[in-house]
Order: sequence, then structure tokens, then C-alpha cells
Amino acid sequence: MSRYPTSNEARILAKQLSQQLGIKHTHAQDAIAVAYYLEDWSALKDQFGKPCAGAYANDSTGMYSLQSPRAEVDQILKTQFPELKSHLGGRDVLIGSPLHKVLTGDLRGIPDVWLAALLEGERSKPMAKQSYAELVEEIQLMPLHLSDVMEQAMRRRGSLAKQDRDGDRYFVNPTLYFPQFNISFYAYHRFKGSHVEVFVRELDIVSAVGGDGEAVGPGQPTPSVTRRKWFQPLIIGFLNYYVQQLVLAGYRPRLVVSRICMVDVHKVAGAYVKDLNPAETAIQQILHFLMWRGAVIKPHVNSSGVESDLALHIDDVSSFNWFPEEGRV
Repeated sequence: MSRYPTSNEARILAKQLSQQLGIKHTHAQDAIAVAYYLEDWSALKDQFGKPCAGAYANDSTGMYSLQSPRAEVDQILKTQFPELKSHLGGRDVLIGSPLHKVLTGDLRGIPDVWLAALLEGERSKPMAKQSYAELVEEIQLMPLHLSDVMEQAMRRRGSLAKQDRDGDRYFVNPTLYFPQFNISFYAYHRFKGSHVEVFVRELDIVSAVGGDGEAVGPGQPTPSVTRRKWFQPLIIGFLNYYVQQLVLAGYRPRLVVSRICMVDVHKVAGAYVKDLNPAETAIQQILHFLMWRGAVIKPHVNSSGVESDLALHIDDVSSFNWFPEEGRV
């Protein structure tokens, strides 16, 4: 059964959200509240530490459960930590990844539901019976971070190397869930040497349920997520955060976005505002902001040379100025 974060947990989540995505702290607080289907931070404060209400009691998208496995997982990891670190042999671990959190003793960014799956061995065997190699594999394949993409990419590169014409072209298309941001992210990652194209097929705020982007709380419907002041900075901040993780991993990413919160880019890119609903208008404003910075709208061309619908393209992520002081959304 899910529960609301405690006062300390909620403040940590809001601080991390603000710092990592570059949005105002008060906006981060309200975004955390909406993640729990509540109106704002004030409403969340009234629920700190309590069981989640009604239909959301068994919602698996939150961070915390009433019967948390954290203490048990933490205890097992403490006994295995020296050998686990020795097993990795000093190899690079992506900062912020679940494996990095385990090695630094910080499990706060990993939801209880995934810690329970790790503990009980839903993929293979119970955590206490896993070898260090098996434990590392389980942690790396948590769909919570870029590390899952990288692990899948390494496996696919090995299995497809003989099939690819130039020996180093391959792709993975996972669905990732970033619980600390309340964002679900589905994208094709096409690797070629040090280059990677990230083709975003869907980017969603998880609690934005329904085709109109409404988030329905335990008591009454809240205003549309897309109308919130923090919505556009959060989406732009997340895109920046994600591609910068790829840069830090040594890649040169190219970003293509085709759909945000169930709104297709090709539908709103050149449309008149009067023809759009509020959610579509909010997405169009994101596109216009990024186009003002140098992004372009053009058809996406797949690896076979076939054109698809219009999408937003940022070809040179490394030099792209996401949040100029004079133009922050």
C-alpha cells in the first residue's frame, strides 16, 4: 500500500527536483504534490506520512509504501558492500544511477516497489542469494535511469555487431520511469560510435491521467498539469537533464521529440493558437521556446531513410543554450 512522503522525504524530493531540473523551489514543491494527485504543496503537507487515499492507495508510481523494504535492503547491502565494490574493480558508474546510489549508500531515489522487487528476486532469485555479478545486473536493469539504456545498449551491440553493416550501429527502445521527477519516458536510442540519436516517442508526467492532461486527486480534480507554471520549465529541464547524462557518459547526443504528454508535435507545431486546446497550447509554447534557441521542426528520418511526421530536432546538444537568463520560460 502506498503512502505519502514524510515531511523530510518531501523536502528532499523537492530540493533534488529543483536542483537537477533547474526549476524554482516553490514550483518543485507543487510538482511533488501533483505527483501524489494533490492540488499543491499545502495539500501535501496535510498528508505527510499518511497512507495514500482511495484509488491511489495501490498506485505503484509513488516512491514509498507503508511496508517499506528499505531497511532490509540496506542491511543486506551493508554486509555485501566491500565485496560488491571489489567486484566492480573501479569501473566507471554513472552518477545518479541506481548502482551509484547503492555504492554511496543513498537509496532515496529508488522507489520502494523496485527495492521490493530486488529483495524478492522478481527477475531471478532473492537478493540475499544473488552473486555480486547478478546483483549488479539486477540493479543496472532498473528502468529508472540512463544506466538501464547503457546496459541494454552494450548487450545489443554484442549481439548485433555481425549483422550491422558498419559494425557499430544498434538501437534500444526502453521505457524509463524517473520517480524523482514523476516522468515516464519512451525513446529510441540509436547508437553509432560516439554518437547517439534520442528519438522521444512519448514523454509523460505520470499523474497527468486522461487525454486532457487532468490529474485527479483524492478529493476533487486539480487544474490541468499543463496549465501549471512549472510545467514548461519541468519538461525542458528534464530533456536537458537527460541528454546531459549522455554527454557525461561520453556520447554526442542528438535529440528528436515527437510527442509530449499525449500531444503530437506535428499537430501543434504550425497550428494557430485559436485552434488548440490548453494542453496543446502549452506544448506549442515549449516548441516555440526551444525553436527560439535554435531547435528546428522537420520530418524525422529513420535508419532506413524513411521520413515520418514532423518532430522537434536539436542536432547539437552540447552547444544548445537551454535556459538563457533572458528567455527562461
